[in-house]
Amino acid sequence: MSPPRNIMDDTGELDIWRPQGIPPHLAAVYPPTQAHTTSCFVQICSLAEILHVVLVTMYNPVEQSSHAEVLACAASQGRKLTDWFDHLPSHLRIRVSEMPQHCPPSHIVTLNCLYHSIRILLHRPILTSFNRNVDMEGAEKATHLRQCLESATAVLSIYDLFVRSFGDGHVVLSQAYTIYTAASIFLLQVQATKDLHSSAMDHLKFCIDALERIKYTSPVIRAPLALIYKQLETLDPTFASLQRKTVAHMPVPNAFHETQAGDDYPYVSYASSWLDSHDLHFGEMDLSNAQLDPEIFSSLPNLEPVSANVNADIWHQGV
Repeated sequence: MSPPRNIMDDTGELDIWRPQGIPPHLAAVYPPTQAHTTSCFVQICSLAEILHVVLVTMYNPVEQSSHAEVLACAASQGRKLTDWFDHLPSHLRIRVSEMPQHCPPSHIVTLNCLYHSIRILLHRPILTSFNRNVDMEGAEKATHLRQCLESATAVLSIYDLFVRSFGDGHVVLSQAYTIYTAASIFLLQVQATKDLHSSAMDHLKFCIDALERIKYTSPVIRAPLALIYKQLETLDPTFASLQRKTVAHMPVPNAFHETQAGDDYPYVSYASSWLDSHDLHFGEMDLSNAQLDPEIFSSLPNLEPVSANVNADIWHQGV
C-alpha cells in the first residue's frame, strides 16, 4: 500500500510566486500568483510513476518488451494518465483551448508539458515499430495518432505562452525535452507523407527553431537536434541544408523586447523568426472526427521515431 501523499509543510503552496531574472519593471506588473508548489510536487510525483512504467516497458534499451506487453502497458497506463489529468486540480491545469492571459508559474508549465510528453511517449510506439506485427483496426490507429497530435500541438501552445511571457533564456531542460518529443510526432508525419510543405512541416520548423534557441542555455539539446536534421536529410538533403543555414543566421538570444498582449499586459520574449513572424493557430485540437490520410498508417510502422533519449548518439558511441 502506498503511503499517504500528504505533505505537512505546505508553506510552498501558499507562497506568492513571481518570475525571476526578468527586468524589474516587467516583473512588477506580473499579478500576484499563488505558487501551489506543494500540490504541484505531489502531482508530478504521481506523473513520474506513470512515466517510469512507460520507459521501462516501452523504451528499455536492455530488454525489449513483447508486443503484448507494450499494448497492455499502453492500455493500463493510458487509463492512469487519463485519470490523473481528469483529477488534476484546476489551479494546476493549463487548458490550451482556454489559454490564460498570464503564464502560470514555470513549475506548473513544466507539469503540464510533461503530461503531454508522456502521452506522446505512451502512444507513439503503437504507431511505429511495435505496430509492424500487430493487427489493429484503422480507427484504433487513428485514436493513437490523434492523441499524439493533440499533445504535440498542446506542447507548442504552452511553450509559446511561456516564451512570450518569460523569454527563451528561462526554458529549463525538462521543457526543452517536451519540445523535442513533440517534434518527433511532426517529423513522423512529414516522413510518412513526404510533404515538406505541409502544416506538419511548419510545426516541425517551429520545434527546430525553438530547440536551436534553447541550445544556448541547454547545450545537451544539440544531440537531439542533430537526430532531427539527420532524419530530414534522408528526405531531402537540399531542404535540410537550407534549414540549417536559416537557423545559423538566427540572432543569439541576448536581449528582451516587449510586445503587447491582452489587457495592456507586457509580455516578454526574445526575437524569434518563427514566434514573431508565423501564426500557427495554436490551440487545443479536437481530432475526434478529423479525417486522416490512410497512407500515414501504412507508412508509420516502417518508421523509427527519433530516440526518447536526448543523449542517444553519445551512448551509442560509448562516451
